[in-house]
Amino acid sequence: MTDRLWSSQEAAEFLGLDPQTLANWRWRGCGPPFLKIGRYARYDPTMVREWAASRARTSTAGWYESEKCNERAG
Repeated sequence: MTDRLWSSQEAAEFLGLDPQTLANWRWRGCGPPFLKIGRYARYDPTMVREWAASRARTSTAGWYESEKCNERAG
């Protein structure tokens, strides 16, 4: 773990996402791993980078089966 953890805003900026998207993903149990510090979610930059790298794809085949985070709550 690095010395400094990222806020949800910082993690979202790195990933090119809205912070609310990360909040939704935390609620759904997907997205990058996070730490709960008090009432705040914090992100280890190394873990966020590893998670992002693990999302690399060479084809869109089978993509939708793994995209539960992108489904709209109904």
